[in-house]
This record gives sequence, structure tokens and C-alpha cells, in this order.
Amino acid sequence: MHVSKSLCKPTACNYECLDACTRVHGEDPPLGFVKDFLSPVIDEDTCTECLACVRVCPLDAISLDGSTQKKIEARNHPKASKSTEKPYEVSEDLSRMSEADTIFARVQFDPE
Repeated sequence: MHVSKSLCKPTACNYECLDACTRVHGEDPPLGFVKDFLSPVIDEDTCTECLACVRVCPLDAISLDGSTQKKIEARNHPKASKSTEKPYEVSEDLSRMSEADTIFARVQFDPE
């Protein structure tokens, strides 16, 4: 797991990653905050890569392999192409659904 220190601002997100990690791993989560660090520290030995912290981070500061930072740097690069064409087509009758209703996201809402 990788935390982008340039993107992580815990005071802006209310420590959502810590809450999600605690729900999955209980009293001793692999993700925690050390007094002198402003971004989370992840214990690689106990992390199960459940991606709960990645899903809830509103700032996209946590990624599995550091790819978030690479994507943002590529997006902000002056030579990056600004294509408005989407690689998919969205149906007119599409309606959004709550992520809480999906089976893979339930881990963050279901303490059991």
C-alpha cells in the first residue's frame, strides 16, 4: 500500500481511512497515525490489502501500488492530451446506486 504524502490531508477528510481500516481489522488496524506524521502509516506485515482505506479516501491519497500519484502527475503534465471523448457509452436510463448496496463495499459498513 502506498500513501501519497502530497495528496493526504487528514484534517480535510476526518480520518476516514482509519475508520475503514478499524472496521475491517478491529482494535489493532495496520493503518495508523503516528504523532509526528500527518499522513497515515501502514504496517505492511499486517495489512491484508482489503482496499477499505483506498475506497473511502476522498482525496485518492492511498493506492495499492502508488499508481494514484503517477496518474495525477500524468494528468497535470503540460503535454497530457485533453481528450473529451469517453471510451464508453452511458445509457439514457442509467441511475446511480448507493455503494453501500454493493457486496464488495459492504465491508466498510458492516462491522460483522
